[in-house]
Amino acid sequence: MIEISFLTPIRSKSANNPFTTAYNFAWPMKQTTMFESSFQNQLPKKCSTPTPQINGLSLESYGRIDKYKIIKEFGNRHLNRVFLVQTDAQKSKADLSPSLCVVKTMDLSDEAFSKETKILSLPPHPNIIACKEFLTSVAIEVDFDIRIRNAVVLEYAPNGDFYPYLECGPLPESICRFYFGQLIDAIDHVHANGYCHLDIKPENLLLDERFNFKLSDFGFAAPYEEKLGGRLVNSTCGTSSYFPPEVWKRNAVEEGYDGTKADVFQCGILLFIMITGQPPFTKCSTQDGWFSLIARKRWDEFWSYKEKRVAEALMAKDLQIFSPELRELLQKIFEPQSNKRITIEEIKKSAWFTQTYPAEPIELQLEMLTRKINRKIGQK
Repeated sequence: MIEISFLTPIRSKSANNPFTTAYNFAWPMKQTTMFESSFQNQLPKKCSTPTPQINGLSLESYGRIDKYKIIKEFGNRHLNRVFLVQTDAQKSKADLSPSLCVVKTMDLSDEAFSKETKILSLPPHPNIIACKEFLTSVAIEVDFDIRIRNAVVLEYAPNGDFYPYLECGPLPESICRFYFGQLIDAIDHVHANGYCHLDIKPENLLLDERFNFKLSDFGFAAPYEEKLGGRLVNSTCGTSSYFPPEVWKRNAVEEGYDGTKADVFQCGILLFIMITGQPPFTKCSTQDGWFSLIARKRWDEFWSYKEKRVAEALMAKDLQIFSPELRELLQKIFEPQSNKRITIEEIKKSAWFTQTYPAEPIELQLEMLTRKINRKIGQK
């Protein structure tokens, strides 16, 4: 049987599988490369004047983007570079938080810049990352290296992305309901304005100071076309482990597929991971043992195997993980035929969604803060 531990979901394991000869699963590892100046060892020691800080974060500048001072860099510097910045206009040491922003840079020829500017110019939503301004052909100066790039200035989400919090294991069902409600509200807002996100995953869900969701990264988003009773898109970009089955069809690009239903499918994967600490499957293919059960409507076997594995990981025998209402909802979300898949409007009317009480904000904050402390999650 598949051995996937909720405690270490990013580690790859191999085990015998009754449906495939070998089953390997690994979430994409997040890599971080710290930017180091080649002149670091040659520079004189800094003076002993204390460096301004906020929440333990040094606000010392080592570069500039237009009117913004660069404080630090996130992520892999070989991809689109992302920086934490502070505006020069803010002088008061007692009120630094409002001046902190995130600047995402892109090559001048990157089409994702055009997509993000269009989507981030849409009416605001409380669970979608806010855009402060767009910078075109701006100089990015970092330690004597100057490059010309386009850039998007975004609000700062101080608690990082959702991914490392899920490494701590399943979330309480009330918190899953809280986050799932915020997620589908944000996606519904995107759909109402003519777009599909198409890359919904934990890394693209940021957390603000109170641990609310902020949907981000619209680089793979696409406008849909109302046609043949659906909202069709022709993009196959995104994260393959979150692709719905229709994206894997050979004619997906030529004929298109319903992007709103693809977003619903990805929301379902995220809900499953929140509930169990494990992904439901690796790939929407009959070669995948877990998805093969779904495609063949062998749901009883699927739930039995999954519940057993999660209960074993939690060291709690005979623990019911999936209520009948949750099973019914997930089965409708994971429907292989997109034209039969549930819609967001129907999700909001489902028994699980209406009968599961979402966590109170204080309950949410306590749980997430505990995970943050235990895992030492932070902006390193």
